[in-house]
Amino acid sequence: MKKRIISLLLVVVLVIGSLTGCGKNTDQVKAEQKETETSGTEVSKDVNQESDSKKEHVTIRIADQAVNMILYFHYGEEKGILQEYFKDYDVGFELYDFASGPAVNEAIAAGQLDFSVEGNLPSVTGPISGYGTEVIAILGKSTSSAGAIATPVDSGINSLEETKGKTVGTAIGTAYHYTLARFYEEAGISLDEVNLINAGTDVSTALRAGEIQAGYVTLAQAEILTNEGSARVISDELIITAPVHYFIASREFAEKHPDLTAALLKAVQAIEKAIKDDPEAFGDYYNKYLGTDATPYVKSVLGYDLEVTTVNELAISEIEKILSWLKKNGLVDTTGKTAEDVYDNTYAKLANLPD
Repeated sequence: MKKRIISLLLVVVLVIGSLTGCGKNTDQVKAEQKETETSGTEVSKDVNQESDSKKEHVTIRIADQAVNMILYFHYGEEKGILQEYFKDYDVGFELYDFASGPAVNEAIAAGQLDFSVEGNLPSVTGPISGYGTEVIAILGKSTSSAGAIATPVDSGINSLEETKGKTVGTAIGTAYHYTLARFYEEAGISLDEVNLINAGTDVSTALRAGEIQAGYVTLAQAEILTNEGSARVISDELIITAPVHYFIASREFAEKHPDLTAALLKAVQAIEKAIKDDPEAFGDYYNKYLGTDATPYVKSVLGYDLEVTTVNELAISEIEKILSWLKKNGLVDTTGKTAEDVYDNTYAKLANLPD
């Protein structure tokens, strides 16, 4: 887990909050999942927007992978968005950079995190596996290429068909794993026909080192690998019109602080709007933040249809596909589980998010 350190003062009357980043070790602990009634259409819980959240200091701990949400919060601070939406609260933020969604789920289960942004697979496995998580909103959807399958530049492999029997790497249990499987299914190939290994989240490094003969990478990673001449793309034509980022909450935190949870969704909605309204300014900020050319990453972010929404019909359909895929591949027993066990639109409705 990497540290990200920023500071922010929110001052209204005598309410002062600070935004800081720090890191903690993640225990490999599961928490018993608290039974919670979910609803895809109605605000069914007894929530009080004038809760104790306005009377006490509350620390909101948020995690992401690959920097995006952490960057969003920095950008939201600079634009004054966080100050606007949390002006009535005494809040602090801790921002964490994790390697993968499964690790984030474990940290939420251990009581170390309150919110996260995850890809499709861990967003579904967390709620149904007893981690005490739930999907409370969608942060955007993909309408273009789902990424790429790449191979070392000198591998001699030119198609997915030619990877049969070869060592193929991905981060097992993550959205990358699920997307790689979709590439192969589209080509009529079972993952049983390749030697699938857990290469972790740094598949690019494994490709450069020749440790794997093919692997799934994002479009930004594919562009970097291609430009440096260390890998080639052999497939990038899979288009999945589905949610790309899921906003995850600790059920316990959301139920205790429904007003803060809704305010957080409103703030993220406003930050995404600021990014869409002036992508050039966001690109410049991203460059300064990384201290290097962030063009591939900015292209990737702006390639999504950025809109914070409820868990809508498109998202529910994708969740059901994932539940079926998990069971079919013997990864998680999803018997008796439905999409309603995964998501809760209570807080999205409080935030008046669109469907």
